[in-house]
Amino acid sequence: MNIMNKTINKICVLGVVLLTLSAASCRKESDNLYTYDHNDAMVFEAAKKSFAEQFKILWNGLSQNYGIWDVEMGYGLDWDAVYDKYLPQFEALDKKEDVYDDELKALLDEVVAPLHDGHLRVDMYNYRTNQYVKSSPSKLRNASRSDYNVVTENVNTKTYYYDIIEWYNAELSARAALDDLYESGVPWLEAQIKDISSKTTPTEMELFRLQHMKDLLVGINSIADLSTAPQQIAFCNNLATKYAFLNVPGLRTYTPVYYGDSYTNIQYVLFGDNIAYLRFNQFSLSEFFDPEIEKEVHPNPTEGDVVLINSVKEVWHQWFNKIQELKQAGTLGGVIIDLRNNCGGYLDDYQYVLGALLPSGGFEYGKSRYKQGTGRLDYSAMMPQIGATYAGTHEVVTEPIVVLTNCNSISMAEMTAQGAKQLDNARVIGKRTWGGLCGLNDNSNFSQQYSGYVGVVGVTPVYAYVPSSNGFTMEGKSLEGIGIEPDIDVDFDQNLYSTSGRDSQLDRALEYIRTGK
Repeated sequence: MNIMNKTINKICVLGVVLLTLSAASCRKESDNLYTYDHNDAMVFEAAKKSFAEQFKILWNGLSQNYGIWDVEMGYGLDWDAVYDKYLPQFEALDKKEDVYDDELKALLDEVVAPLHDGHLRVDMYNYRTNQYVKSSPSKLRNASRSDYNVVTENVNTKTYYYDIIEWYNAELSARAALDDLYESGVPWLEAQIKDISSKTTPTEMELFRLQHMKDLLVGINSIADLSTAPQQIAFCNNLATKYAFLNVPGLRTYTPVYYGDSYTNIQYVLFGDNIAYLRFNQFSLSEFFDPEIEKEVHPNPTEGDVVLINSVKEVWHQWFNKIQELKQAGTLGGVIIDLRNNCGGYLDDYQYVLGALLPSGGFEYGKSRYKQGTGRLDYSAMMPQIGATYAGTHEVVTEPIVVLTNCNSISMAEMTAQGAKQLDNARVIGKRTWGGLCGLNDNSNFSQQYSGYVGVVGVTPVYAYVPSSNGFTMEGKSLEGIGIEPDIDVDFDQNLYSTSGRDSQLDRALEYIRTGK
């Protein structure tokens, strides 16, 4: 998700929200302005055992804090009519003895489906089943797209099918954390196993070690079969603890404090004709380049963690420095920034990606405004939306630039594509993006912005993730729920990729840079 304040965690920050709640079931405005912090019992108590009260909190919360009501009105949405239509349906649920999660979710989906904010998420507590149901209007909308979720593989794992001059990769996952184990430990294990197996009369201790070394080797080779980084990390640490007595080179535990479900993967490739390619899965580079954020996110890194953090920095520097070198030599062919399946992140990352190719001093790529009052149309003035550009001495890229996108390019990935649209030498290639260009902010700024979070996820009976800033094009058009249209529309050919390793969208990007067409 896009975060405007660089000092906060990019994933989840809880804060203060203001709501006006009516004591009666009608939707007349209340004279009371409630300020509640996280799980304010006064506001949420009645909603713990009432779907109708939950709906009122949700309706009032969005009525006062949702940032694009003028856009929704343009689509013909009448929020007051939503209240009149759906409150009786939630009241009817309260009268039922059994309310299944699917039934509650279906009704919640109906309420939020017309909304266009690409980040909005709503949770509602089913007090009959003791479970939360979740709804996201952007997920509902994008699920109907024919190109939704088309890229199911890491399409860059097969870049070796291309003409490559250089290749660097860093991945903060268990497999990357064990790079030295693969490079030194595995060969050592294989040599030890071979040596002991060749003996005619090995000792009992040698046989004991032989069996454990074989088991460890099987375990190491199975790491890649685990689907998530947390699973990989946990499995690696278990291996390191269990087989510590073998003293295998590179076998050690790693602290998973900053891996989480979402982890950083960054790859630089220099293709033939000196085309510098960068791909990363989320805008988290500020965690590695901004000392304040790095200290906050990685407070107590181990020696092994520092190696990994530095490897991310190294890959970015390899990409950036190669562009500088080739540009100065007059031999740079072009640049590809691959943002397919990129989930977004820090706004400050702009300077390390598209902003690293542009002049210092910032780059205006659109307009933005904030929610500044409890009235639905209480907005700030429209302001320039400025992306930070690299402040250090660097070359400005005038050669062709391509930003690759797909339907899972979200938030900061979309803002980067939006910026590319302003450049004469840049093209967006691939598929239309997700449609979520609004951003969230730290709720410490609530008094100015009147937006943020409704409730606390997993604690209060209603929770809503409500962006505070709203992005528009240079012409003032909202792209929420729409996304960035590519300049060159290209489907990802899954069959081509599976059979030959070729990536149809990457192929088209290379073709454009090489031919200008």
